[in-house]
Amino acid sequence: EGDAGEESGQAEGADGADAPGDGEPSPQDEDTEGAGNTGDAADGAAEGASGEAGGGSTQGEGGIEADPVRSLSADILELDPELAEDNRVNPQQLPDSSFIYDTSIADLSTADAYIDGQTVQVVGEAIGDNLRATFGGRQRWITLSSSDDSSTIAVIMSAESASRIDTFGAYNVRGTIVQVRGIFHLVCAEHEGVSDLHAEVVNIVEKGVRTEDPFALESFLPGAAAVAVGLLMMGLFYFLRERRR
Repeated sequence: EGDAGEESGQAEGADGADAPGDGEPSPQDEDTEGAGNTGDAADGAAEGASGEAGGGSTQGEGGIEADPVRSLSADILELDPELAEDNRVNPQQLPDSSFIYDTSIADLSTADAYIDGQTVQVVGEAIGDNLRATFGGRQRWITLSSSDDSSTIAVIMSAESASRIDTFGAYNVRGTIVQVRGIFHLVCAEHEGVSDLHAEVVNIVEKGVRTEDPFALESFLPGAAAVAVGLLMMGLFYFLRERRR
């Protein structure tokens, strides 16, 4: 009986060691709990990434970081406050593949048939006079001169646009700097076959100024010296002639 009780106690101890107790988790429960922790970590990382992306977009919308391209454009397009009121932006301007940017007046003066009928944009000084292009006076004939050379282009514009030109270039006068965008005609059928530019948009870049030549006394010194030498020679010649008598 003692031996049988001892063997029965050993069997119960072995069963207790193999079977999981109430306070200890099983391996299956540990795997399930680890998978749950991994899923929670993945969800947390996704939420963190979403938060960073949202913060970045908010920062961009709030304007904390300035756009260098926009700032540069604002600096380039900055106009005189007195001129900004007369210059208007056309938000309804449609894209045009034939638009040629920053065409010079010199290029138009030597243009070929490729530019004929194209929309171009030039900047030049208004010179000469404000002439009537039609009998009714609704259109005006303005001449623009290039600042680089003596090239000129005839511009046909409305009387309202021409009235904004306050000064025309002449001696001691620098005319108003005008930016014109319009259609270039190599041989205009409406104006006796001349090469001209029919303006669609006219902007005043800079107002004209009048200048006075400063008086420089040193510029008269060579002439005064020459006159003095001439008078001296004439007096010497007169003295020698009287002495021979």
